[in-house]
Amino acid sequence: MSTDFEQPETVGHFQQLLEKARLDGRQFVVAGAGSKQRIHGPKNNLVVSTTGYSGIVDHQASDFTITALAGTPVHDVIRVLGATGQFLPFDPVFAERGATLGGMIAAGLNGPCRLRFGGLRDFVIGCQFLDGTGKLIRAGGKVVKNAAGLDLPKFLVGSAGKFGLILEATFKVFPRPNCYHTMLSGVVEMAEAVTIIRKLLDTRIDFDAIEILEDRRVAVRWSGDDDERCGRIRDQLAGSISSPVDFLSGPAEAKFWNNLANFVFVGKNELVVKVPITRRDIVGLDRRLEYVDMRRRYGVAGNVAMIFVPNESRIGKVDEILRGLNLPGQVVGDAEHNLIGSVGSMHFLKRIKAALDPANVFGSIETSAGHEVSP
Repeated sequence: MSTDFEQPETVGHFQQLLEKARLDGRQFVVAGAGSKQRIHGPKNNLVVSTTGYSGIVDHQASDFTITALAGTPVHDVIRVLGATGQFLPFDPVFAERGATLGGMIAAGLNGPCRLRFGGLRDFVIGCQFLDGTGKLIRAGGKVVKNAAGLDLPKFLVGSAGKFGLILEATFKVFPRPNCYHTMLSGVVEMAEAVTIIRKLLDTRIDFDAIEILEDRRVAVRWSGDDDERCGRIRDQLAGSISSPVDFLSGPAEAKFWNNLANFVFVGKNELVVKVPITRRDIVGLDRRLEYVDMRRRYGVAGNVAMIFVPNESRIGKVDEILRGLNLPGQVVGDAEHNLIGSVGSMHFLKRIKAALDPANVFGSIETSAGHEVSP
């Protein structure tokens, strides 16, 4: 049986296709705009795009919330918020590649400028989705102070479409700062880069981003309501770091971070592996990745590693390295396994999977250890 592609425009049509996939014993694969390499699963699947189901449902600027359908391009959400001086502080990724709202949630990726306000998971306050039986589930709400019931919206972040079909989501948003500035250190050894991060955090400045780039420069971004405050921070930072520094502001500064958030340096067929780490893990991980000639960068002040894998055949090597360091990894791409490295117990996910998708219509979550999360 070959792969089919559908692009529904109504909830009813999504439900019909979901039922058809269940009866035919096929996997129901949710796709957005194809901005990221996807995990396809078996070749006899039914690929269903959400791009026909798009639009801004509600934007309450005074309440700092916005609601949109899953197929809405993230760029459209950014544009609507920008008109009222607001933004999504978790720094959406792949927006310029056409990423959709639902795909952004399912992938669970944050941009480099999520450090100050938190990640995507912290900003999803409500959603609608279809479970594996086709039932429409509403969770959370459209107001920030809604704490009723199980927080399912946050559970769907990073789910890769394995627990349900996201149809609509509500986010809390923030006022966008008036100015941004960036400091770039010179090229340093990795141990020194980690030391620089520690010194930056000791300043107690609310940084928007701290990244160790591929060339081992440290990039630091901060924001404010006026250029004078940003300038004072710039002077303070210049005196706290011994390596040569450069400063960016204006259009060049915005382009620098926009390129990082949109992964413009990542090839079309490359896979991205996200690894939660601590700063003490960086030097050891980096040494091993350098030995196998694997590109990488470290974000969120050294708490997330992003590894760029040329093709699926090299995933095994990354898996081996992560296992040796007892680190987990999530593959964002067309790979055999969703989770690699030292993943840990899957019992909780298995119970949730059984409740939301008893027929396994959305496919199993597989790990490199050979475990499957399925009912």
